[in-house]
Amino acid sequence: MFALTACEPFQDPDVVLGSTPSTPEFSIEYMQGDSNTIIVKDLSAGNFARVWNFGENADGQSPLKQTSTEVLDTVKYIKAGTYTITLYVSGENGGGTAQNSKTITVTNDAVTGCTGTVALLTGDCLPSGRCWTFSQASGAIAVGPGPGDGSWYSSPAAGLVPEQYDDSYCFLFDGSEFQYNNNGSTINPYNGYVAEPFNVPPGLTWTFSEGTGLNGVDQIILPDGFFMGTMNASNVIDIVAISETELTLQAPMLFNDDGTPHTGGGWFQYYFVAI
Repeated sequence: MFALTACEPFQDPDVVLGSTPSTPEFSIEYMQGDSNTIIVKDLSAGNFARVWNFGENADGQSPLKQTSTEVLDTVKYIKAGTYTITLYVSGENGGGTAQNSKTITVTNDAVTGCTGTVALLTGDCLPSGRCWTFSQASGAIAVGPGPGDGSWYSSPAAGLVPEQYDDSYCFLFDGSEFQYNNNGSTINPYNGYVAEPFNVPPGLTWTFSEGTGLNGVDQIILPDGFFMGTMNASNVIDIVAISETELTLQAPMLFNDDGTPHTGGGWFQYYFVAI
């Protein structure tokens, strides 16, 4: 006969779990002279980690960045609406997570005038707008571990496929309309870089964001799921250089060729010409 005895659960006496942190406190301040930009500050103390979520409005529109881990940060809201800002904090030694939320109201869409970069991008804001297509020069598409670094790949002169050269990207000032004209097909990096049907719905819009890119450059923000250059790049795009005839952009790589999220850096750079 065998006797079975109950065992006490194992607990390492050297491991002491921390307590759950207190509800975090934070402040919200509208930037002077700019009702679309707010400043948030974590006022709580002793937190091991923090994550901000800056919310979205009833139409699903988000600010230029949706999350942050900074103590003090600035957030630009492009579209009017009500947004809920939430701060999550965690304590040391696995002590759990606490959160706090506050609501803000952005009363107006951010205003963009027809000057400078906007005028160059949209053809002086004429009703026809301005359209851009890949240059035939070398480096029309370059990829590397950092911005401006094409060490992973740089396309040779006339080295793209016809389905890339017949794509055009048009920006209209009126109604902030964005047109992606792909003649029915787009190169799919997730399926061996072949041209496949890609439906572009009408009514797409674009947003200009002044000085919010890397090193203070201006940015183009396209709707989620859209791009300018390659499908696996971010829809938030830095304007590296622009003139009436040439446009250089850069964007972070979001996905690998197998469709998995890309981590550890990776940037695209694109060279376009006006048509």
